[in-house]
Amino acid sequence: MKIVIYKGSIDFLNSSLLVLPLYSDEKPLKEIAGFVDWRLHNFISHMMMKQLINYTDEEKILLFPNKNLLIERFLLTALRQRSEMTKDFFRDYISEVIATVDKLKLYDFAIPLPRFISHNFSLEEICSIFLKEIARKKSKDEHEHLFNKIFLYIETKDELKDLASALKGLDHHLPINMNVEIMNPEF
Repeated sequence: MKIVIYKGSIDFLNSSLLVLPLYSDEKPLKEIAGFVDWRLHNFISHMMMKQLINYTDEEKILLFPNKNLLIERFLLTALRQRSEMTKDFFRDYISEVIATVDKLKLYDFAIPLPRFISHNFSLEEICSIFLKEIARKKSKDEHEHLFNKIFLYIETKDELKDLASALKGLDHHLPINMNVEIMNPEF
């Protein structure tokens, strides 16, 4: 499985799906969700203002963007407050995202993994949970082609170094073969 650490504009991200976590306590939208909302002419913000997104039930919404983006679809995931993120919640969230990708029969997906970091657990723990859920699904998977490529979207050079280090440290502790690549189309 190829894991691509992607730093750059979503304008250059060529993926079947971009997962966008929307936290109930972050209005206006921040980081990648804010940029995607801007590219979608504030469509997500309008949905939030009209209370069409249910954070209580952790709703998922599939959007198909305009033709100007290389990303085929967005999966909006309504989450509780960022400060309430725990390891168990994160594990369940990742499991649900993977199940959704599986149902959609996608080869790849992108997710802004480092944005889940809280003071309660480290980036290495986050990566471990994420990759173990992937490995668990892959071991049960009858369709080898499903999510053979995962983009971990990051926004800063510090995240790039930290994430590459965390993945390298986990490489021989996981039951899957990983090929980690760094992609930065802006340089």
